[in-house]
Amino acid sequence: MADETIKNESGGVGNFFSPEAFVILPLAIILDLIGIILVCFALDDFWITDIIGFAIIGSWSFLRSRAKNAESRVQISDIRKRQERIKKIKQTKKTGRMAKWGKRLKFLEFIPYVGAIPFWTISVYFDLKES
Repeated sequence: MADETIKNESGGVGNFFSPEAFVILPLAIILDLIGIILVCFALDDFWITDIIGFAIIGSWSFLRSRAKNAESRVQISDIRKRQERIKKIKQTKKTGRMAKWGKRLKFLEFIPYVGAIPFWTISVYFDLKES
């Protein structure tokens, strides 16, 4: 069964109904909620949630980007496929920039009390929207 995709208002295609979205997005939300709850009670988790987030979400994002790079290297011989690929690249140019910002946001999690902002969820959202 192929991954279901939805069309966003911005023209990008998001992969929000894929199995990886059902696993990674709730994990990101839970990590962010734990961080917000700890900040509300003036507690510190000593970067435990950040380490878990980087281990799971960071490795998922890294492996996902490697797979996309390998997919883009495949030679396209048919002219129609080339035209479709160019059209797709033009459509995803904006979402590609957003995904880069999502990857940069992960490193803000290590700053105390700034990590209470839901950077994990935003990062996963941008990664899923890119595909």
